[in-house]
Amino acid sequence: MSNAIQNRTLPQLTSAITKAQDKAGKSFVEYIETVGGALKEGQELLAARSEGKELTFQGWIKSEFGWGRAQAARLIDAMSTSKAITTSPMGDVKLPDSERQCRELSRLPILDRAEAWAQVVEVAEEKGEAITAKLVREVVEPMTPPKPTPKPVPFDADAMGDRLCDWLRFELDKWPKDKTHEAK
Repeated sequence: MSNAIQNRTLPQLTSAITKAQDKAGKSFVEYIETVGGALKEGQELLAARSEGKELTFQGWIKSEFGWGRAQAARLIDAMSTSKAITTSPMGDVKLPDSERQCRELSRLPILDRAEAWAQVVEVAEEKGEAITAKLVREVVEPMTPPKPTPKPVPFDADAMGDRLCDWLRFELDKWPKDKTHEAK
């Protein structure tokens, strides 16, 4: 981000997002770069001054736009994907026209997104179909790196039983002593 952009205030960022929403139907790339960039800036601005402040990023986006954290994250990610495609040396290619298409591309590492998008455009032209999120998913899925499977944590019943007994003793020690139930 340039220094001029980083010096904007929250009201200026809110205004930029609102104006971009008004023009959303004209150019998705322009919309997503404006909105995603302003959201990223707002996130950084609020994180930098978060100590002792009541307004959080989540509070700002909820109060100003009615969005949750997940929607803001998707828009920021779509902006990153769009920038990866527009700055790619792949040549003059059709650009994504929805956040949903960008979302499918975001499953890939950032450096692979432009190449994947070029393949999507090529497949769509070969099939004579419109580019949809489903088509993007079909092209991206074989390219997606496998998710690492978590190692199972061995269950140690003896250790768990010991911890449970220790906890129970600790909790029982907090109870007031009741003389009516003492052994006679």
